[in-house]
Amino acid sequence: MKTKQRHGAKVRTTTPPTTRKGASLDAAQSIQVPLNRLMLSPTRNVRTRKSGGHSIAELAAMIKSQTLLNRLTVIPAKDRKKADFEVVAGGRRLAALNLLASQRAIPKDALIDCKRVADENATEASLAENLSHEAMHPADQFLAFKKLIDDEGKSVGDVAAAFGVSELTVTRRLKIAQVSPRLFELYRNDKMTLEQLMQFTLTDDHAKQESVWKAAVGWQRDPRQLRKLLVDGKISASDPLVVFVGLDAYKAAGGEVLTDLLSDKGEGFITDAALLNQLAEAKLAKKAEKVHAAGWKWVEVRPHCEHSDLAAFRQIGQGRREPTDKERVKLQALEKAVAEANQAIEASNDEDTEDVLYDTLSRAETAHEKFIETLAAWAPDQLALAGAVVTLDERGCPRVHQGLVRAEDQKALKRVVQAKAVASGKPEATKAEHSEKLTAALTAHRNAAIQALLVKRQDVALVMLAHSLVLKCFARYQTSYIADPLQVRATTVADQLRRAAADIDQSPAAVAFAHSWETWDRLLPEDGNALFAWLLALPPLELQELLTLCVAACVNTLASRDVKGLPGQVLASTLGLNMGDWWQPTAEGYLKHIPKP
Repeated sequence: MKTKQRHGAKVRTTTPPTTRKGASLDAAQSIQVPLNRLMLSPTRNVRTRKSGGHSIAELAAMIKSQTLLNRLTVIPAKDRKKADFEVVAGGRRLAALNLLASQRAIPKDALIDCKRVADENATEASLAENLSHEAMHPADQFLAFKKLIDDEGKSVGDVAAAFGVSELTVTRRLKIAQVSPRLFELYRNDKMTLEQLMQFTLTDDHAKQESVWKAAVGWQRDPRQLRKLLVDGKISASDPLVVFVGLDAYKAAGGEVLTDLLSDKGEGFITDAALLNQLAEAKLAKKAEKVHAAGWKWVEVRPHCEHSDLAAFRQIGQGRREPTDKERVKLQALEKAVAEANQAIEASNDEDTEDVLYDTLSRAETAHEKFIETLAAWAPDQLALAGAVVTLDERGCPRVHQGLVRAEDQKALKRVVQAKAVASGKPEATKAEHSEKLTAALTAHRNAAIQALLVKRQDVALVMLAHSLVLKCFARYQTSYIADPLQVRATTVADQLRRAAADIDQSPAAVAFAHSWETWDRLLPEDGNALFAWLLALPPLELQELLTLCVAACVNTLASRDVKGLPGQVLASTLGLNMGDWWQPTAEGYLKHIPKP
């Protein structure tokens, strides 16, 4: 062994025991060079593009735990002031060693095993090393992690520290390694993608994993479709029922949660639906006790309650109690303010003051309506016949539907209504004079006449369209039957947007739209039967604003395939849409879902 001294640093060289004339790479010397006398060759390394695979931090952690397993290939440096040798193969290993030195895990002048080649052979040596290294298939990495833990007794923390990755990464790789061996072999042979394989971590049942893959054909093998098939029957942790009960309460009751390793937030699925419903019913029962105390004939707890369920009942509206003397004085003052505002508008001929007068009327009417709401009350005869359903809304918050009359109580309710009509002097309802067939024929002619008149009344047609859309878009009107003469279908897309993008509610666009929605939601009348008259009284510009809001709520340009001709392109162009004003890429919302290059 020969030792050379350069710039105060020792370089140890070892001549190979045999060399062959003309075989330049065989003449390489094994040497040890101080780390601080090595530099990356600026021109002689054939690998110029950064490759994927382990990060420098991960590589540094592996070198720290296992030492440097592969030597660096070096040539004498041209600028001896900077370094003694340039690294022509092993640049990532050099970066990892420098990282360890900066962390004081190794000395800055630690002797590093290198292979010295002649300057004229640098390119050949760099190319030979890079071509000879074949990347390990990820499947082998997953199984190696599993072997370290299952066979060699390493902990998840030990493996994470040794390879410079997070414990979540190790856990994910272990979970992937536990997928059915048959499916794992398909992945190893490139007959399945990693994204497809990862979906099968949602269940530990190998038989189910294999049956789902076998049954899925064509488009059903898309990762999202596989996911739907695998979680069938399980309840997402974001389900309103889970939000209401709480994951901690569910786990404390012995419920199992299947963790979704594909989620960075540790989300998952509820596997015991019966237990979840039991806990929800028990929690809602406490709310029901308070509702029952109001005097209703019956109160039901229903964790799941659809519009069709409520349609089985007849819903009655609240009556109005008599105001006290003090309240009567205030009510008269509010009614006077509304009347005076209307008179001022009728008497005014000045267009400049018209907006101010309408604002005054709007404030007076709002104050009057809010006061009327304070007089709303359920009458004793209503409480004696009707009941309430305690359920959950789409956000997992308790919701009470009151004034519901069961089928067996509707005759009694009719008798009460008739008795009130007699007591008030109103004529009692008489038996219908026309048969169903005749009624249908007469109303058909009536409908035709309405159509003929309506074509000349654009103002009424606009109100009808707004009336129909509001009834279908705003949740407050969807729990009871309200006559709608216009056959228009409308479906809001809020729930679809939330399913497609979990962070949509926090986006600037959603926040802006929600502000407009909530503003109108507060203004709309509670009684759906009064909605049409309320809309007729709206100023034209406000009616158009409400109509526009409902149309916007139903716009659906969602797509699942990134192809040319996405829906809504002409609409976006017409509106002058610039997504940079509304959305910015984040790690969670975009970057982690695309390939690193």
